[in-house]
Amino acid sequence: MECWIFWLLNRKARITNPRQPGAPGDFSNQFFKDLSNAKDLSQIKWIFDGGKYPPEFKKRMIDAINKLDNLNDDLARKFIGIEDVPSFKQYLIDNFDEVFKLIPAK
Repeated sequence: MECWIFWLLNRKARITNPRQPGAPGDFSNQFFKDLSNAKDLSQIKWIFDGGKYPPEFKKRMIDAINKLDNLNDDLARKFIGIEDVPSFKQYLIDNFDEVFKLIPAK
């Protein structure tokens, strides 16, 4: 069976088929695009099928956020009001459940 990720940005659904469980392939580039286009985090939703992802899903996603190297001061200022990328990453982690939804397996 294939794994699918659905995420919404400005009410447009996109679908991708990741290569590995955990953070999806090309997560960094797509998440950067979503952050760049959104006015606030409520406009970004990534929805994952819980039956397809390992128990350490949240840990893997947080690790992927911590490894993002394309975040910049402009994005930090846009979302948290200051130009501080480490604080912006912490903001994303603190608001993890607002952006990333793991739908329980049936």
